[in-house]
Amino acid sequence: MLIFGYQGLDSKKLHFISSSEDIQDSKNDCIVWFYHTSDRDFSLLKFCIHHEIACAVLVENAIDFLLCAHFAPQFLLVRENPQVYQSLADSYLLDSKVLCIIKNISEIERLGTQGIDGVVLEDALGM
Repeated sequence: MLIFGYQGLDSKKLHFISSSEDIQDSKNDCIVWFYHTSDRDFSLLKFCIHHEIACAVLVENAIDFLLCAHFAPQFLLVRENPQVYQSLADSYLLDSKVLCIIKNISEIERLGTQGIDGVVLEDALGM
């Protein structure tokens, strides 16, 4: 299981962006992330993929999940029902990993037993 944002564990930092210009302000060793609701035309996602920039997209439903998965971002972030998204990722052999946003590290046990690819603590996203 991948775990992002827990102190004591080395993991890449996640940096929020809202435009391709914001990518210039991010460090090379971080993963940029953004809301799919702000990228309906997939311009940020296409930019990241074209320039081989590690990225994560926060999706809110299965349609957005599958549409974004088409571009194969490194991570697809979800808040609720991660088992539904993990099932889709496994069924379609998606290259993207499913990361569930959690508030508390204690949630790892439940998500780990469900086979979720990974978690990211909400604080690590600056939420």
